[in-house]
Amino acid sequence: MLKTLIKKEFLGFFGRMFASRRSKKNSKGSIVLFIILFLYLFIVLGVSFGTLCYTVLQALIENGNLWFYGAFTAVLASMFALLGSVFTSMTQLYDAKDNDLLLSLPIPPSYILLARMIPLGVFNVIYASLVLLPAIIVYATVMGLSYALLLQIVILLLVSVITLAISCLIGRLLAGLLAKVKRKTLITTIFSIVFLVAYMLLMFNINAVLDSILNNVISLTAVFEKYLPTLYWTGLGFGGNGIWFLVTFVLNAVISVGIFFIISKTYIKTINGSKGTAKKKYKNQIQKAKSPFVSLLYKEWKRFSGSATYFMNCAIGVFMVIIAAVVMLINTENIKTVFKESEILSSIMPVVFLGCLLFLLSTVCVSACSVSLEGKALWILKSLPIKAYDVLLAKITLHLLVSAPVSVVVYALLGIVYSFDFLSVLFGCILIVAFVFVMGSFGLKRNLKNPDLEWTNETQPVKQSINVLICMLLGAVFSTVFMTGGIFLSLIIPPYVAIILFALLFTLFAILYNRWFKKHGAQKLMDL
Repeated sequence: MLKTLIKKEFLGFFGRMFASRRSKKNSKGSIVLFIILFLYLFIVLGVSFGTLCYTVLQALIENGNLWFYGAFTAVLASMFALLGSVFTSMTQLYDAKDNDLLLSLPIPPSYILLARMIPLGVFNVIYASLVLLPAIIVYATVMGLSYALLLQIVILLLVSVITLAISCLIGRLLAGLLAKVKRKTLITTIFSIVFLVAYMLLMFNINAVLDSILNNVISLTAVFEKYLPTLYWTGLGFGGNGIWFLVTFVLNAVISVGIFFIISKTYIKTINGSKGTAKKKYKNQIQKAKSPFVSLLYKEWKRFSGSATYFMNCAIGVFMVIIAAVVMLINTENIKTVFKESEILSSIMPVVFLGCLLFLLSTVCVSACSVSLEGKALWILKSLPIKAYDVLLAKITLHLLVSAPVSVVVYALLGIVYSFDFLSVLFGCILIVAFVFVMGSFGLKRNLKNPDLEWTNETQPVKQSINVLICMLLGAVFSTVFMTGGIFLSLIIPPYVAIILFALLFTLFAILYNRWFKKHGAQKLMDL
């Protein structure tokens, strides 16, 4: 029974990601593409974290405090894993649509909980490996191979387990908290933004933080021994100290088992409690008549704003744009000084800023899962006396409204502060709108061709969709092509001319996508 449940959960996590809508079988092309994209991301992030780990290790070798290397990488890996799994844990464990069905069957609740946790554990191993695997490789390269390598691999698994336990515990607390408030999405969004901002600030200031820490490692050792002994022991175990490794292993195992025991004993109570919501006071109001398109757009907005999973994962790029804009406005003088060192750098500033902005916008994937999120209720939408094209246009318009207005205002504001020429600002704003429309159209087209309408929780079509992944990576490629091509063309022609050429190119793509939705996309929606 447990084996069947585990198989079901893994199919929910990975199976439909690659399945073709017609054959319901895994597509070899999708699997190969996913593996290539995953390896690309793993290598890029691995090289980044590996470079950081090498810098830290070299500094610690000089002052003889190698224990800090293991503690630092373990903390960094834990933060990375928690960032990616906290809300997934909440939705996977407590908000799954088939919870009632499974609990009504003669299945022990502990089996259901364990089956849902195992795929989450696999994800946590992947998240932790992105940091700890480069750290282990760097350590083995610099310090040489030894039996410490085996201890480090076990520590990687320990970090994955303890972060899984903590994320599940936080998910349980959030599920209980959100059951008692009216505005669930607002509370979840605020929590996510605070967590994201704190993480981004740490990453932006990582060099200053590391310098401060590495210069005071000797004095920090006493602090860690007294107040954070578990991290100190983890660092010693990472370096090959077998005794402290065993202490760390036993302590983490006891904490993890204790958390899992608490979650298991309160699982049914939490699920039943998470269904309740604070009562709302309904007012008798006269509703104004709306056109079919406006009604559809309002429906899309309510779905988007009413789901914290959908809202945060698909609009994270907008928050990153705002954070980046604030950082650039605060450091205006420093950035101007860098670009004014040469005439070439000064001239390509509008192209560089615009390319960075488009790169951040490539992470916005509102439309790439909008068809899948209709779920089994899609037939209701298809049965209404409305045009199928209006349904698709409403989804693209929502994608446009979420990301384009904020980005246009940010670029225009940066253009004023950094004294861009008028044509660069004007056509840069046009390019932003065209780029967002093209990316929204591409994501919607992908989702139309391969939707997942049988999901049990929203994390499956939102966070575990190959459509979303491909959309993000294609957007990153497009933004990189623009920046590279724009910089190259700016050496031959004025930068605003390069921006105009790309704006016209993306506008042409937008027109072609719009024609495709009218001629073919509407029919594909009706055929689902």
